[in-house]
Amino acid sequence: MDQVDKLQKRYRLDWLIPVLILASAFFVTESSPIFQTNQWDDTNVSFTIGKAWLHGEWPYRDLFEQRGPFMYVIYLAAAAISGNNFTGLFLIEVVLMVAGYFVLWRKDGSAPR
Repeated sequence: MDQVDKLQKRYRLDWLIPVLILASAFFVTESSPIFQTNQWDDTNVSFTIGKAWLHGEWPYRDLFEQRGPFMYVIYLAAAAISGNNFTGLFLIEVVLMVAGYFVLWRKDGSAPR
């Protein structure tokens, strides 16, 4: 097997894990579009605050929950993407999972190239 074939095979295998992350996320997280509701209390509260912020209300003044403002920014973005369902949150979760995979493997030195 020559060098080009090895690189092509490695490139195909390097994308296998992100695809598996995406596939498994459909079944692991309740933000997935395959679930009708999300039963996690914390997620629902944060999403409600993100939606309220999107509609002009202010966290810590009009609504209060003990999380930090960056968490609300994530849920605000999710509400801006998908409105009243959790699809936007699911997309953000998948992007962050795949980004985490690439960061961890780059740190190890055996990252996909």
